[in-house]
Amino acid sequence: MGKGIVYCGDCGKSLREEDFARNRAQTIDSVPYCTGCRPLDATPPTGSIKKVSSPRQAPLPSRRPAPPPKSRLPLVLGAAGGGLLLVAVLIVALSSGGGPPEAASPPPPVRPPDPPALVALEKFAASSADPEAILFRADELRESLRGTPHEARLRKVEARALELRASRGSERFERFLPTIRALIADDPEFRKKLEVEAMIRSAYELAGARAGEVRKLEQDYRDAFDQAAAAACRAARDEALRLAQSEDFAAAAERLSKVPPAFLETSSGRPLPELRRQYEARHQELAQSARAWIEGESLPVLAAPGEAHPQDMKPFPGAWSQGAQLWWRNAKPGDVLRLEFHSAAAGRRRLHLGLTAAPDYGIVRISVNGTVVVEQADLYAAKVSPLPETGVEAVLRKGPNELRVEITGTNPAAKPANHMFGLDYLRIE
Repeated sequence: MGKGIVYCGDCGKSLREEDFARNRAQTIDSVPYCTGCRPLDATPPTGSIKKVSSPRQAPLPSRRPAPPPKSRLPLVLGAAGGGLLLVAVLIVALSSGGGPPEAASPPPPVRPPDPPALVALEKFAASSADPEAILFRADELRESLRGTPHEARLRKVEARALELRASRGSERFERFLPTIRALIADDPEFRKKLEVEAMIRSAYELAGARAGEVRKLEQDYRDAFDQAAAAACRAARDEALRLAQSEDFAAAAERLSKVPPAFLETSSGRPLPELRRQYEARHQELAQSARAWIEGESLPVLAAPGEAHPQDMKPFPGAWSQGAQLWWRNAKPGDVLRLEFHSAAAGRRRLHLGLTAAPDYGIVRISVNGTVVVEQADLYAAKVSPLPETGVEAVLRKGPNELRVEITGTNPAAKPANHMFGLDYLRIE
């Protein structure tokens, strides 16, 4: 029988029959070794023949008379006896049932001892349900086991861990893909675009053979984003242009500021931030030129149930602009005072109203161009005094605008309940 696979007694390298036949291995004291660990004996083989040349041939001896021929009978009898003895030995051997002697079996291979780290890994893999932890530990051992008989065992551990990871990934993928779709459906303005894209990248790691589903989802998401961005940017630009044409540059800039940030990264959205800056600058220019301080007593009165006229406020303690105000009296709940004021520019502006409080003043509602800017202002106070400014936002027209003051009631502490109203000034920013 030929030699099976054995291992070098020093380094553990696998040795085959061919290695012994080609002098790449040898057996010493029944232990196999590779020639790298135990080199072959370098003594040259015995039995070499040297050729010796002779310069001349030796002289032939002198011829002597031949002796008389000897009898060959003893030789014939001896050969016959030897043949009979050989036949007898063969008969005895065949009759005993024995076959030719078996060749001696090779010594058992010397198995290198198991590395403790590999044994620990196999135990961990048998008890752990975390494929990533198993693969991490296997990666740490790979280099030390490379080329040894134990490398195959390491590969088995890794293969089982990869199978476990693939099965776990498939389960997670089944749950993960609907989560991404739900997030996309709940984000029509694509404000969570970066989060969605990160989840899609994670889905590729779990997809395995189903990566095609992830690619389709990713392409559909990109197409939907491009379409939504183009539509939103076009609508914002058109509306801002309409507002700018009426010189409401503040509103135009505000409209552009509402475009979702993700859309501004597209070809449709990249021009919008610069356009917004232009509108804001234009608004600031107009605001500087259109700032105005208008005395209440100088405002044209369009309608005033009761009486509305200037009042000298110098006799009262306090500081009124120009020492006077517009005073409205003899009104009742439901009556409306209509005043006109002018603006140098159109747009959303900041108005500051200087109002007066007194023991017999009422509760009012204030509107600008038909839009309520102060729902309720209780002008009651224990003594006559100017109030801190009341600031409001209002959309103004270039040219004439209307300020409306409606009596809605009076404070229970007011004495008498005359429902009066006083406007010191109107300031536009």
